[in-house]
Amino acid sequence: MKKSDRILEVDVLRGLAVLGMVIWNFRSRSMGNFHVTSTADYYVNRIVAVSDLQNTIHLIFAFLFGWGLAQGMSNGAANTRRLASLFLMGMATACLLDRTDILHFLAILGVVLVVFKDLSNRAVLTLAVVMVAAPVLGDRILTAVLSPDAYAGSHLWTSLDPSFIRSASYGEMVVARGREALRELYRPKVYIENLDMLVVFLLGLYARRRLVFGDIPGNLNWIWRTLWISLALRLLAVGWTSLGGGWSLLVGEYAKQALAVFYVCLVVVLLRRGTWRRILRPFADVGRLALSAYLLQAFIGPTLFFGYGFGLYDKLGMAGGEVLAVATCAAIMTFSTWWLTRFELGPAEWAWRVVTYWRGQPLPRPAGVASGSP
Repeated sequence: MKKSDRILEVDVLRGLAVLGMVIWNFRSRSMGNFHVTSTADYYVNRIVAVSDLQNTIHLIFAFLFGWGLAQGMSNGAANTRRLASLFLMGMATACLLDRTDILHFLAILGVVLVVFKDLSNRAVLTLAVVMVAAPVLGDRILTAVLSPDAYAGSHLWTSLDPSFIRSASYGEMVVARGREALRELYRPKVYIENLDMLVVFLLGLYARRRLVFGDIPGNLNWIWRTLWISLALRLLAVGWTSLGGGWSLLVGEYAKQALAVFYVCLVVVLLRRGTWRRILRPFADVGRLALSAYLLQAFIGPTLFFGYGFGLYDKLGMAGGEVLAVATCAAIMTFSTWWLTRFELGPAEWAWRVVTYWRGQPLPRPAGVASGSP
């Protein structure tokens, strides 16, 4: 994508999504910082819980991926190479860096999205709304007809067991991750769980067709309506689940999808204001390097917390983990800005484009050309 073709709102959203993953990951069980033992831990836990990053940040990331994927679906050969290379990149990440990688599932779901590319806008939107129920209904159906091992498998997350995290060498961790990642591909449960990302893929396809980001002024009223509707649905769904009503799991799926849509709309409307535009603009640099930044954070987290690295697992608590997360986000933002003063693309983006289009891509920034999104 040329500088003149970039959309600030998309870049900011991508940057926020990547950094949101850092905020969530650094307080997760896989990093050992989920304990609430102090007042600071309590307040940090409440903030992160209310924001519901656990259930929404990957959806925003997937939505933007679906939006971008929709642009290249007409070029079948390039799209195939794009998805195949992303799958291999994701599998390598799951084995070498972070067992919780989602890139390989984004690639798999991208293949599914191609099946729906010729549907009308109304059909795409209707299918997205219906598909929200798929993770819950699919889980209930398959757990009734399959054995636990056939459905979910066993020992698929040994690499995230606390004792193994503390004691395993890097080589032992890579072997364990590789075995788990390969076994996981044969278990229905992981595909069912990740159908929530297919929903936002469809929403991304719809947004691309509607030119939501291509003509924000023309779509601004529609964006505002979507913001308020999604917020209302979120509040109603949370109220339902808090009362313990029937089908709470199903309502919860609609709650997290509604909040993800709300966040996307909120960022877009905030960027219409000069003050917020200045505040959020630095996140666009991370967004322009979204794939590289994602891989970077996948390297940083385990290196800081796992036994083969600095061994900080279970030593910081929730507040300490989030302080380190904010520092990591600042480092990624600084690196992204520095990189873009020298290069057109991030290293992972450059490699991905070379494979996708099967030809060389410019990497160094031409002399005298300014960096930054419009």
